[in-house]
Amino acid sequence: MPLSAPADVEATAEGCLWIADTGGDRIIYVDADGFTKVADDLDAPVALAGLADGRTAYTVDGAGLHRIALDAPGAERVFACSGSSGLAVDEWQGVAYISADEQIIAVSMADGASRVLVADEVSVPRGLALSPDRRRLYVADAGAGAVSFFDLRSRCVTELVGGLGRPTDVCITPAGVAVTDEDGDAVFGVNARHATSTTIWNRELSGPRGISFDRVSKTILVADTGNDRIARIARDVSGIGTVRLTRND
Repeated sequence: MPLSAPADVEATAEGCLWIADTGGDRIIYVDADGFTKVADDLDAPVALAGLADGRTAYTVDGAGLHRIALDAPGAERVFACSGSSGLAVDEWQGVAYISADEQIIAVSMADGASRVLVADEVSVPRGLALSPDRRRLYVADAGAGAVSFFDLRSRCVTELVGGLGRPTDVCITPAGVAVTDEDGDAVFGVNARHATSTTIWNRELSGPRGISFDRVSKTILVADTGNDRIARIARDVSGIGTVRLTRND
């Protein structure tokens, strides 16, 4: 099954995958038996976040925030907005964080009530990732070429590392934070404690956007947008390969 400019990928706790197939206007779910087209009534979905049950996810597209589920094909709109580019979900607090139109907003997953969290402290926020303790919201700031974090208690933004090309997404890994650089065709690792970055992979990618850590295989997954594929970086960082979406593709 060919993908068309996929912009995001997320692995579930069981190692299954949610994929935002942007060019195909759809969300795809992949398990050991192959793929399931969960929703194809979207407008170029660009980011997604799965819930702990492994069967429900949220996504943002040109029309706003949507809820999708394996047992209810189609997308249910929760919040209307435009210009969305990143998404993180705090399932326990019932809040979705969205980067949209150079802002970061918090949206209630229950009733769609919203409030602006960050307006001027970041340049062009793209991908978002919530820290395991749910106190920090990491931000890929494409305009500043930096990875920053928003402290959800103090409401302050702190830059961790700069000097990147165009960071587009972030994810949490056991080693810290991983970030895709769309302009540099690379993936970097960020040590949040020491505020340093190192190159994880910088070959065979083309405009990578989404990124996720698969805790089952302990590998990094990348939405390799320009190559129309989901790529997996080997655990020992010795190579990169294309994720098989069906048994026969």
